[in-house]
Amino acid sequence: MRWDPDAREAKYAALRKVLNGNGFTTNVNVEWNRVDSMSIRHSASNSFVFCVAARDRGWYIHLPRAGIGSQRIYRISDPVLIPALLSRFIVERGNTENLTETIETEYQLEAVSYAVWSKDEWGEQKVCWRGFGWRELSDAEYQSVKSKLRQRDDRDKLLQTLSPCVTWDLRGLLERSSEFRDDLESAITMHSLRSFQAVVPKDKEVYVLDWQHPCYGLNVHKGIQRAMRDEWAREIISFYDDVEFVSQDFDFGLTCSRNSRFRIFGGSFIEAFVRDMPADLMSIDAN
Repeated sequence: MRWDPDAREAKYAALRKVLNGNGFTTNVNVEWNRVDSMSIRHSASNSFVFCVAARDRGWYIHLPRAGIGSQRIYRISDPVLIPALLSRFIVERGNTENLTETIETEYQLEAVSYAVWSKDEWGEQKVCWRGFGWRELSDAEYQSVKSKLRQRDDRDKLLQTLSPCVTWDLRGLLERSSEFRDDLESAITMHSLRSFQAVVPKDKEVYVLDWQHPCYGLNVHKGIQRAMRDEWAREIISFYDDVEFVSQDFDFGLTCSRNSRFRIFGGSFIEAFVRDMPADLMSIDAN
């Protein structure tokens, strides 16, 4: 599933405009197919490369220090200060160590470790996901769901034995072009969402379970509009993890396993799902 680069770059637009007007060149950095941060250079001094990033707890900035390749990471509360801060750094770059200490005080920078930067990296996106109905399960909820699903020796056995069910083998998608695969994944994702909306009451959530990553309660009626990772905390189609979207009483839902088996189960959900299925999914044999 793809990220929407335009939406994620929008938050940097105003800052880019000011920086470009003051002799800086800017480029957004993409990590794991998502806009992650912005690199900044000045036309008069290409020896320094700065980096800024918007995160949940504010903006972060990487400033060079004395020594080749050495940097410090700071949290800065107001991005409006960034153009003046960088201009000051460029103008007085003769003694970078002392200058960095001066800037720390004048611009009220909070030095942070790389660990803090990494921990906050996905915070902003999590806030966005909450707006689309994703609620990360508490420890107590997680343990409760885990206990119910592991009441048998094999965790997957409970969902595998629920019937009726329909299964598709999606391994052939790995041999298709990335464009075809993305288009079909998007079609299945949005069709699955509409199918859940048809059978899940508006005051109920579905569990989204992936034991290698955070698990969620998802309100399927809360506003997801597109098959973009900006709106989906977990992907419905996964070739690398076992993912389960299931009702709170586990009587219907869908699973996608790392062996590329995509399965829907529960009579009411199957009835909703098989109506108007994506044409390319209909062309794949089901059992």
